[in-house]
Amino acid sequence: MRRNDFLAVLALFGFAFLVRHATFGNPTLEPDESFYLLVGIKMHDGLLPYVDIYDRKPFGLFVIYYLITFVTEQPAGYQIVATLFAGATAVVIYLFRPDRYGVLGGFLYLAGLNLVFGNGGQSPVFYNLLIAVAALMVRRDRHVLMAMVLCGIAITIKHSAVFESIWLGLYAMRTRPWRYMPKMVALGCLPFALTVLPFLGHLQTFWDCVISAPLDNDVQSPVLGLKRLIEAFPVVVTGFGGLLLAKNRAFLGGWIGFTILSFLAIPNYYPHYLLPAILPLSIAATHLRWGVLPFLALAIWMKWPFDYERTHQARIEFERLDRAVAAQQGVLAVRHGPVLLYRDRAMPHNVWQPMGEIVIDLCDEADFLYLPREQTFGVCITRGGMRIDPE
Repeated sequence: MRRNDFLAVLALFGFAFLVRHATFGNPTLEPDESFYLLVGIKMHDGLLPYVDIYDRKPFGLFVIYYLITFVTEQPAGYQIVATLFAGATAVVIYLFRPDRYGVLGGFLYLAGLNLVFGNGGQSPVFYNLLIAVAALMVRRDRHVLMAMVLCGIAITIKHSAVFESIWLGLYAMRTRPWRYMPKMVALGCLPFALTVLPFLGHLQTFWDCVISAPLDNDVQSPVLGLKRLIEAFPVVVTGFGGLLLAKNRAFLGGWIGFTILSFLAIPNYYPHYLLPAILPLSIAATHLRWGVLPFLALAIWMKWPFDYERTHQARIEFERLDRAVAAQQGVLAVRHGPVLLYRDRAMPHNVWQPMGEIVIDLCDEADFLYLPREQTFGVCITRGGMRIDPE
């Protein structure tokens, strides 16, 4: 490794921790990833996703959290691992252009993640690394079959990775005869096929949760999708601006286009659905050279990464609520609140309709300002109920 490469890697990982460390230890950073952490914890108790705990994400995502919880069950654990993945992805961006502008592209990627709720452990934070490595292999036209395997692993983490995988497969085929395609498709499908094995006795349940359920989504207004693009404005502008100057614009343009397609294909338009697009846009932005700097500064300013108070208060409030629940007798049912309250407690069999005597509903609770108020698992039906008053 050249000295410049070593310094670039050091700078990128350092920047990753710089713009993300203030969130470490926040037990309610994002409701989704709190749930993924909970599933990882419960898998150590013998519970199976889909069979015992309902969700629609592919099995690979839960395997990641299962492995993390071998080391620690604390939220800081998955947040640090996610930061390592984000830093490693930034390093791959540097490998696309191994100079100072590649470092700026990595910085932009890391700041851009924060703009669309990628400052924690959302699934693209993990699988973007796999797609980035696969894309580098395809761009260099080397180890293409391994690239398809990496794409397949990415699909076991989030369904929408299939869009980027299709583009990389098509681009790789430009220098190969079409008889090569079945082998590439088979290797791309293999990892997902392997995730079925633990559920051979529950194939209908697996199908309903992992295949059928993701196709049943609410449709939001396209205006909301436009709003999400505006929220990622610094990365979107530099990405498309750099694309106009790129020599490999066919490759990058197709990649960006397929990530935007994946965003539009699931018309919920949640902010983190844009996370896959942040990757190729950041690579394209490197062609703006120093022109990236003002937009990098804007991205940092738009999502200031040093909000220590939010993490501190969230931890205090979570611990208060956890103690309040521990003082009660009965089965816990979280309606609007932090799902990690189930961490050391039994979960209802049907988490979409939990029933219990201890009902957590923080919708109108002024004493818990930093805990989630989203509906935790859909409509909650309870037997009577007991209100938890703040201490």
